[in-house]
Amino acid sequence: MSVITFFINKYIKKNVGIPILVTITDDKGTFIEYMGDKSLEHTVVEEAGLQKGIQFTERKAGISSVLAVIDLERPVEVIGTDHYHHFLHSAACYSAPLFVNRKLVGTVSIMTFLDFAHPMIMTSLETVVDCIERELSLLERNRYLDQMNQMMLEQSTIGYIVIEKNGEIVSLNPKAKTILSVVQQECKFIHDIEPFNHLFQRFTQGEIIQDYEVVLQNSKNLICLVDYFSFLDGCLIQLHDITEYKKTESYIQNSEKLSILGQLAA
Repeated sequence: MSVITFFINKYIKKNVGIPILVTITDDKGTFIEYMGDKSLEHTVVEEAGLQKGIQFTERKAGISSVLAVIDLERPVEVIGTDHYHHFLHSAACYSAPLFVNRKLVGTVSIMTFLDFAHPMIMTSLETVVDCIERELSLLERNRYLDQMNQMMLEQSTIGYIVIEKNGEIVSLNPKAKTILSVVQQECKFIHDIEPFNHLFQRFTQGEIIQDYEVVLQNSKNLICLVDYFSFLDGCLIQLHDITEYKKTESYIQNSEKLSILGQLAA
């Protein structure tokens, strides 16, 4: 609704002086919102009894552009005496379907007095609805991508830390929290964490920090490869836990040494 009302308010402001009432329904014809001319609002809300939460029905509204749009899924106009109710014979109604990802989610309608009826109203309505649909589709696509990225970050075996320009820690994924818990349980700034504070300072001075090996010492040693990348106005720190790899490498090296010693002894 915030997207719809944003575009509708812009449309109303650009048509100052023209009595128009914009109504919004869901895909079942339920009256959700209305904006615009107060005299037309009085006609629709009080005389027709179509208050918010009331569903448009043929019994209540008779021949209605809203119901026709839901049925036909295309723009419809009902002018003057085409209306069922006599008190609407002095009005012109223009309705357009609202789709998101090819699914009908509601309708947007413009009502004005018959003296102001013009085919361009339908054209402008379709343009506004087209803008709304594109914005809603973009938001839906971005929401999907955000959820997918969030899932990938949460399941990732690589730690990610997002840092503001001032060094404040904005976000950590679960793996990064596990790695940093070895050093310190809670830190608000990267400056408080060794050795990431020194690396952050070198990075801000222009040095490239990639595949930098650090050892985090606590009850157990944790070995990580650290990468620093520019991210928006801050920095993205990438942590690769290579502790097990280092243990395996050390085990292989020790095995090779023992093998050589065995051959020398033989």
